[in-house]
Amino acid sequence: RLLTTLRLGRDMDNWFYGGGEKEKQKRKEEVKRLFRLADKDGDGKLSVEEWRQLLRQSGVQTTRGEVEEFFAEMDRDFDGRLTLEELMGEESKIEKLFRLMDKNKDGFVTRKEFMTICKKLSKEEV
Repeated sequence: RLLTTLRLGRDMDNWFYGGGEKEKQKRKEEVKRLFRLADKDGDGKLSVEEWRQLLRQSGVQTTRGEVEEFFAEMDRDFDGRLTLEELMGEESKIEKLFRLMDKNKDGFVTRKEFMTICKKLSKEEV
């Protein structure tokens, strides 16, 4: 069921975050385990082929197109690969940093906002 849910990307938030804390933690650990298993080259990111191989080895039949569609939906940094955070639907480190810098929450980081976080940089460096 976990692999089918992750394959389809449907209703993941409800499935992943629903239930009690013990259930949530158990599911997170299972996703982490599957991620490590699929990450054959150990670079911390899954390729379409790495994920597809894990699905097939687990008996979940899927097409390359379905996996590519799933990746396109989950890949928030648009590099064509999924980090564990992306797979689990969590904010990446860069998204957290951006949110921290975007003081007025307008979706942009101004020079002034950037300087509040990067205080040791000179104006020229910014």
